[in-house]
Parts: sequence; structure tokens; C-alpha cells
Amino acid sequence: MQNFQNSKEHPYIQLVDGGISDNIGVRATLKLLAQLEASLANSKHLSFGDTRRVILKKGVHMGGLTRIQIIASTCALLAPLTHACASETELDAWQFSVTPYLWGATVSGDSRFQVPRGSGNRVEVKSRPSDYLSSLDFAMMFSAEARKSRWGVLTDIVYLDISAGDSKVKSINGPQGRSVPIDTGTKTELSGVIWQLGGFYNVINTPNASMDVLGGFRYFKVKASLDWQFSGPSGQLSRSGSRTQKEDLIDGIVGVKGRYRLGEGNWFIPYYLDVGAGSSSLTWQALVGLGYTMGWGDVELSYRHLYYDQGSNKLMQKFSFSGPTLSATFRF
Repeated sequence: MQNFQNSKEHPYIQLVDGGISDNIGVRATLKLLAQLEASLANSKHLSFGDTRRVILKKGVHMGGLTRIQIIASTCALLAPLTHACASETELDAWQFSVTPYLWGATVSGDSRFQVPRGSGNRVEVKSRPSDYLSSLDFAMMFSAEARKSRWGVLTDIVYLDISAGDSKVKSINGPQGRSVPIDTGTKTELSGVIWQLGGFYNVINTPNASMDVLGGFRYFKVKASLDWQFSGPSGQLSRSGSRTQKEDLIDGIVGVKGRYRLGEGNWFIPYYLDVGAGSSSLTWQALVGLGYTMGWGDVELSYRHLYYDQGSNKLMQKFSFSGPTLSATFRF
């Protein structure tokens, strides 16, 4: 204070009322930064932990900008950061989706029936892909998902009831050896439920791409029926007859799923891949397609393939379900 009492060296004393930030038009900027810093989720995007001071360059001419213009400019500069923060906030809330879909799956593979039960006679049947395409009796398919933050759960259910009138018996194996009969008419029917349940964790979440890693199980309850008619040698097996067998398969699975956005529009590429084992020697599933995002959800057209390898002693030896899918996802 003694220096200020020297009127020759300090003829004037400038007093500040505490409104410096108001006077130079940056209070709105500082206030917005302080609000963003208050959120831990936001501060990791803004890196406030490394900030020590804010420097205003002397001599910058504001060019007659109004305070509203300064605030608007600040918000424009911070828009990418606040968008990222908003994305984090949205992830913190529960999000749900339900997806009914149609799967034009064809079914092909090899199956082995034991006829009659306990006799040791085994009939090997080959089912062609075209057998099932036009013989779908009933189908119900939908999936659902719930997520909170980076964690979530998902489920998928497929019920199929299909029949084929042109399957082929490859051979009959029994105590008297192997024989190949003349197949004059074989019909197979397949019905069952494929249920998948698992959890996932989000590892990539950007405006253009997302990826979740997942783990869970897939359960396949299948009922297969065989009606046959033979001509020629058939071993100890009658020339005609029928057999129905059931099997329950449960396999653990791991995989990835996500989407990749095409440009700045609403188009994207969905993808899914899993692999597992358990009751099966190997099972895997893959999906890739093209989707479009709307206000209420997504529409996708994809190709899906599901494969089972059960080994030579099981009912379903090597079977695959493959074909296009059309789905609509509703989000809430």
C-alpha cells in the first residue's frame, strides 16, 4: 500500500470489481468448461487433469462480437466433446431392443437313425438344401437385447417345423455289415427350438463403428422323423417303416458382434460371429449384411449361416442352416 501512496509514481489507481471475465466476454466459456469438468465421464474426454492455466492472448481484437456470438463460437468449438459426453450419458441408461425377423434358411446335412431301437441297425440319411426351402410348415424367430453402460444381455430364439419328401438314404449299417438299398421313397421331418442366451461387453464405441465381445450358450432341442421305403437288399431292416428320435444339444459359445457405419448417412454393415463346443464337436454361426437406421430403429437384410458337427454317432451328424434374413429392430 505504501507504493500506492506515492502520488508522483502512481497518480491513478485502477480498481477492479471482480468482473474481469465478464468484461472481456469469456465468463460463458469458463462456466461451460467448469460444468463439463464436474462430470468424470466428460473430464476424461477433455483431459482437465493436465490443465494448469487458461491463457488469454493480449491484443486480440474481438471485432465487435457480442457476448451471444462469443458463447455460440465456444459451443461450436466444444460440440464434438459434448457429443462424446452425451454418448457416455446415454450408455449409462438402460437401452432395450426387440427384433422380429424372417430367416429363409435352407437345411442340409447328414443324420443317422437307429432302427429299430437297440437293434444296432443305423440308417444314414442325406438331406439336400433344396429339400427344406419349400417345405416350411411353421417358423417363429426373434431376438432381444438389453444393455446398460458397456454391459448387456442378449437372447435369440428360432423355432422351425419343416419337412422334406425327397431325402436320400445313403446306407444301412448293422451287425451284418453295410448295405446300400434302392431308395424308392424317403421322407424326413425336422422340428426344434434353437435358443441362445449370453452376455456381452462393449469394447469399441465410436460414431462409425461398434464392437461387443460376447459369451453364453446355444441350446438346440431337435426332433427328427424318418419314413422310408426300400427296394432290394436292406439287411435285417424291413422294406418300409418309420422312426422318430429326439436330441438335446447345449454348447458354450464365444464371439463378437457389432456394426460399421458407411459414411455420414444412415447405412451400416452389421456383423456377427461365434464359435463353440459342448454337446457338439463344433458349432459356429456367422452373419453379415446391410442395414439402414431410422428414427424408431433399424432395418437389415443379411445372410446368416449356422453349422453343427456332432460326430459320427449322433443323430445330427453334420447339419447347417443358411439363408437370407430380413429383420426390423425396435429400440426403446
